[in-house]
Amino acid sequence: MALLDIKEHTLLQAVSTTGAGTSLKANRQKGWNFIFYGFTVTSGATIEIQAEVSNGWVTIHTETITATGYTIAQSEHGHYKALRANITAYTDGIYTVLAQGSTTGY
Repeated sequence: MALLDIKEHTLLQAVSTTGAGTSLKANRQKGWNFIFYGFTVTSGATIEIQAEVSNGWVTIHTETITATGYTIAQSEHGHYKALRANITAYTDGIYTVLAQGSTTGY
């Protein structure tokens, strides 16, 4: 088995409103880590990690952030075409979401 090159990609950068960030071409790899960072959070937000399928987006993970700090989630399922983060509910705070995953094949 070859070693994989793990890269970090920004899905959301210092966002303070609802809406989706830019998508990341996932090269149909699996084994992604998602790092959520909330800053100045008192009530929070709900952030979905979404995968592109056919002609739309499907939620593969939902994270509700209610305090300042880091949260990490993993996805070992699926070979995703593309990924994005989408803030679907927002009260307060500033959010950054990173995806860590392979950019090379097995």
